[in-house]
Order: sequence, then structure tokens, then C-alpha cells
Amino acid sequence: MSKARQRSTRVLRYMLSNMAAGCCFPWPYNKVNGYAGHIIWHGKVSFVCRVVCTIAQGAPPSRRHEVRHLCGKGNLGCFNAECLVWGTKVENEADKLAMGTRARGSKSGQSNLTEDDVLYIRRSKSDPVTLARRYRVTGATIYSIRNRTTWRWL
Repeated sequence: MSKARQRSTRVLRYMLSNMAAGCCFPWPYNKVNGYAGHIIWHGKVSFVCRVVCTIAQGAPPSRRHEVRHLCGKGNLGCFNAECLVWGTKVENEADKLAMGTRARGSKSGQSNLTEDDVLYIRRSKSDPVTLARRYRVTGATIYSIRNRTTWRWL
């Protein structure tokens, strides 16, 4: 048996023996973007939480259903079968928002601004072009912040 196949078998065995361990702990093996664990399942790469949810809950009601982590530790790669249920994108996003794990604002890797920057921009009487140069963003970004099109929750 090749080393890759041995490793794949070991990882699969680990998943199956720990998916009902009764506690949440992160996936220790390969991760996609440092977040969700993945495993080879039926010959293709799949997210561990989807595989475990399929084993525990059955097939998803539709292809569009996602795995919801009721424990709030999906961002850590939890694969505990007791924490996983099928849900819609809307339900999953609501869970993230309620549990404070949704990457928005300065938590997002794409953000150039902090919450304090946004609050200052809203209070400021400065010209949008001046603010845009100061914060190295576009004038449209400044307008969107002031009109609450973006950063609405602040």
C-alpha cells in the first residue's frame, strides 16, 4: 500500500472514531484555506463536516444545503456529529452572526479599514476625496460608508 493511501486510511479512521466523541475539537489534518478540514471520501476530496453530517443525518435535502455548526466552532473545524445539521445558506449565515464567528468588518481578510476608521469617516465633515486618500480607499467606498450601504451594523 502506498504512503498516500496509508495516510488517507489513517485520516479516515481518525474521523470515524472521533466524530461522535461528544466534544468539539479542531480537525488536526489537512485544511482548506486554514479553515475546513477535508478528506478523500468515495474517491474525491470532500469537507469533513459534510461527510460526518451525511453519515449522522443522512444525505442533504438538496445540493444547496450547507452544514450548520450548532456549537459555533465551525470556524475551528469542529466535526462532532452532535453539532452538525443540514441548513440553508440563510440559516448558516444567521448562526455565524448570532455566534460572532462571521468574518465581517475588520475581521474580514479583505478589509482595509477598522471599525474606528468607519466611525470617524461617518462623523467627519472632510471631503470624501481627502478621506479616500487618507485611508487608501476609493471615493465610492467613503460614500458607501456614509450612506450605510456598507458597514451597516456599526
